[in-house]
Amino acid sequence: MTEWTKAAGRDRWAPRAGRQQQGPPASVSIWLADIGDFAEMNAVWDAWNAGHLALGRGTGESSLARAEYKVEIIMIAARA
Repeated sequence: MTEWTKAAGRDRWAPRAGRQQQGPPASVSIWLADIGDFAEMNAVWDAWNAGHLALGRGTGESSLARAEYKVEIIMIAARA
């Protein structure tokens, strides 16, 4: 779980979303293949947000697009 989510770290997605790293997305949804991974995902989430405005998010368990996926993250950003 940690390696999967580190690969999608904040420094990689924030510029692609057209936002400064200090500005959080409007909405974040995290889907885990196994809700038992919640504590580990939460630790990665806290590390992503260290030194930045905290991002609110919803987390749930679901079947994912591919059997080998452990986590899917959906972020919605908006420009002012």
